[in-house]
Amino acid sequence: MNRRTLASIALLVTFFFLTGCSDDAAPNSVAKKEGKTFSFEGVQLKLAVADDPAMLRAVQRLQGEWQAQTGGTFEAIAVKTKDFENVKELPADAMICPQGLFGALADGGLLAPVPAEVKRGDEWGDVFDLPKLRENLWGEDILAIPFGSPVFTLYSRTDVLEKMGRKPPRTWREFADLAQAFAALKKSGDKAVSGLPQYAVLEPLQSPWAGWTLLAHAASYLKHRDNYSALFDIETMKPMIDSPGMVRALKELRESCDGLPQETLKLDPAGVREAFAQGKCLLAITWPSGSEKAGKSEIASSNAVENFQVSFSELPGAFEMYNASARTWNKRDEEDSPFVPLLSVSGRMGVVSTTAAKKEAAFQLLTWLSGKKFGQDVCPVSPDTTLFRVSQISRPLVWTESSVPAPAAVRYGELTQATLQNSQWIALKLPGREEYIKALDEAVQSVLGGKAAPEEALGEAAKKWEEITARLGVEKQRKAYRLGLGLE
Repeated sequence: MNRRTLASIALLVTFFFLTGCSDDAAPNSVAKKEGKTFSFEGVQLKLAVADDPAMLRAVQRLQGEWQAQTGGTFEAIAVKTKDFENVKELPADAMICPQGLFGALADGGLLAPVPAEVKRGDEWGDVFDLPKLRENLWGEDILAIPFGSPVFTLYSRTDVLEKMGRKPPRTWREFADLAQAFAALKKSGDKAVSGLPQYAVLEPLQSPWAGWTLLAHAASYLKHRDNYSALFDIETMKPMIDSPGMVRALKELRESCDGLPQETLKLDPAGVREAFAQGKCLLAITWPSGSEKAGKSEIASSNAVENFQVSFSELPGAFEMYNASARTWNKRDEEDSPFVPLLSVSGRMGVVSTTAAKKEAAFQLLTWLSGKKFGQDVCPVSPDTTLFRVSQISRPLVWTESSVPAPAAVRYGELTQATLQNSQWIALKLPGREEYIKALDEAVQSVLGGKAAPEEALGEAAKKWEEITARLGVEKQRKAYRLGLGLE
């Protein structure tokens, strides 16, 4: 039986457990299902919201509604991530926090598993596959309720592409070639193509975003159908970030950024989004956000290009992938998608403490806040989320900035659903992930700054990854890596 067959069997077994088909023991219940309403009369919960004032305010506005519907109450408090990094338990019964904390919290044994009753419910069935079955997976357990985790998306100016006789790129090679062709066209001063943007491509390259951007470029090269491992050797925990796939990705990223002024290399996802809305680039890598329709960003949107034409696509992929086991490049099968999303770049999740006295009530509160009815009020206010439910596709404008026309927003909703149902994906959800990304970010900055070749920079980053793993404990990290893949 080959590796691919084993992987398919493992996926089916995991799906069986995670969709609640097993008769898991539900938490001791104080709730009674009465139609569509849960009764938690007299149950008091404490809910922490980490590093997200807008979402905290949205949650607090629903305190009265929760009490009216269930008879229970909850107190919503603000906390900062740095205040509970090394604690032995969560600061509340439940918490809404950055998706990036998942590995550290799960590894620390702080998170209660989502009960079978929740996984059998209509709200759970409404969530896209990857947020539901993969992003919060730890061994055989799901440990968090999704509140929306964006994946990088390709923005394209369709009006300019049409003038150039081009289409949005499907591969990273096409992406880099299009950037260079655009630069050459700008330099030629060809009057036949008027009104060109200033830049071909803008990407999030402000530290530490350059590390994430490189991983997004490399995902389709790194993820081989026959290998579980993409970032580390699954047995030895030797880093694989200096592999030929990663080197190729960094070379192409350098080509795409060739000739860009220094200030354009210091943008985060919100900065890239704003620059695109102002007509400054042909292509952009970021994600849409409805949170920017209020406050300061509303001023920026007034500078958006009139008759703005934008299309959304999955990030470019690749029709060949590097097989780390065989140390060779392989063509993808015809039925294989060339696109491989990078998960958990940003996002918010809802978790319940293992020490919570009323776990079922806490999980039902998180499901209610992120659900079909109130999720549209709670989740889009954060710039770190995106739509994650089938029911949300019918209202895509809630999730996109004001410069995005309605047809493009509809396309974004459909695209996100397709992306988050992909069978291939990669994610970095290990404890210490910020340190790993910092080392990768430094490699990208070194290459873009002309201080090192891609091979040299990634070799140095791989050494730093080994040092981080050794300091945190090789066996401990190996176990966490496997649990994050659902293997133990």
